[in-house]
Amino acid sequence: MDGMTELRAALAACIEQVAAECLRWIEPGSDGLSRLTDPVEGEEISAHYAVSHAAAAFLLWGVETGGSALSEQGLALLESLLARWDAIAVLPDFHNDFNLFALCLIDSRAQTALPEALRARLREAVLRTPDSRHDTVNWLPMRWYVNLCRRRWTGSLRCVAACSLCRAKLALATHRDGFIDDRLPKGVSFCLQYDAAAAAGLQLLRGEGETPALEKPLGALLHAAAPDGDINYFGRGMNQSFAWGPWLYLLASAGQTEACRAALAYFRPRLDAMLAGHNLLLDGRPGEKRLFWWDYHHASIYTAHLLLWLVLAALDAGKLPIAPVTAATGESGLGIYRSERVFAAVFAGRSAYLSERGPMLEALWLKERGALVKGAFGPLGGAFGRQCADPKAVRRNFAGLMTPEGAPIFAPVSVTETAGTAEVTWRLRSPAAAKLNLPILAQAAEGLPMELTADEEILPLQDAGSIETACGAARLMQSAPARAKTWTLRIGM
Repeated sequence: MDGMTELRAALAACIEQVAAECLRWIEPGSDGLSRLTDPVEGEEISAHYAVSHAAAAFLLWGVETGGSALSEQGLALLESLLARWDAIAVLPDFHNDFNLFALCLIDSRAQTALPEALRARLREAVLRTPDSRHDTVNWLPMRWYVNLCRRRWTGSLRCVAACSLCRAKLALATHRDGFIDDRLPKGVSFCLQYDAAAAAGLQLLRGEGETPALEKPLGALLHAAAPDGDINYFGRGMNQSFAWGPWLYLLASAGQTEACRAALAYFRPRLDAMLAGHNLLLDGRPGEKRLFWWDYHHASIYTAHLLLWLVLAALDAGKLPIAPVTAATGESGLGIYRSERVFAAVFAGRSAYLSERGPMLEALWLKERGALVKGAFGPLGGAFGRQCADPKAVRRNFAGLMTPEGAPIFAPVSVTETAGTAEVTWRLRSPAAAKLNLPILAQAAEGLPMELTADEEILPLQDAGSIETACGAARLMQSAPARAKTWTLRIGM
């Protein structure tokens, strides 16, 4: 079995597993139409995009595999969605671009399963429903795809202009090192999850004859992927399943067999617990606790999204090759340190979310220990972090300097290594009272040799107990406060 055939088989196994879980959630409504009931909420989350994505995934995979039963479930969900479209499309949380994108995928890739009358209703819904009215960057490739379909159906020059506008905004959001911000203007929000989603959407457009340049965006993401295969270790999207369908699609379709194999090696062992726990984080916890969920999170939505992109990954595997280019200009503010024994990510920061502030140490990995640090903070305040936040856990999940009272200090941080030691250094502008706060992921914490100095004076680190983070349990180490300018943590390897 060659590498690509093996990869398709692995993706197919994931698809069957996720599809089986989604199928359990289908129930008839009081009107006789199918509903996709969220396993945590106990009702369908109609406003978002779970139904459209599950319908598209079932239909595309059913057509690909000849699975008539799966196609029938997809048709039933599509019929239900279109019958209720006018009521759903005006709900406050309706995701226009996501839903329209799923409908266009069905029209483009599963047309053989569609009765003509149903296909006509689908197109009519797409043509009369407006695009989303904001410029979240990872939504723009979907909007571009939808307007590409509309243009093909109608020849409308307005659709040509809409495609061009999406292209221009995506170019504005892309840094010279290839990373893609998630909000415009640049400097508001960035995380690897939404970068991967934007790049995957652009890759899908290449399959439609569009020509976005993805050599640098793919190279940047490959450079940022941790040695354990994780791509989603910091920011607003930290450790969520949303990243994994698009990331696997991008890797598989681009012919990046080894990188895709590494990503699957990380993802697949965590998929069982995610599905069993009705979670959308890959942390092994039950989703009913909603720990580290943002306010807009629902298990059915993220699971259906994952399923659709896994299907696309299997369908397009190897069809859209890219030769990645790494352009480490540092313009995006994400700096990667990588050697045989040490991997680290340092982020300059963005303004919108506490979990994306900076400068911060976002990842630290040692060959002998695995991942020590992943991400910082979590949902807390702002537009989307009010309902499910655990303020105490969120505030303590920060690897860096704090005031003696416990407020984070966003100080420039660098990572180096010398003869058997990894060194993390924080530098303040001038001496100030501070303490080091250091959550170490539990599986790497026991017996870890560490020494902390503050302006060359050794400060002992004390075990402050176990805390929860979006990436799992961690052991919190803290120093006593001291007045110093340069703080250096040395970790034995």
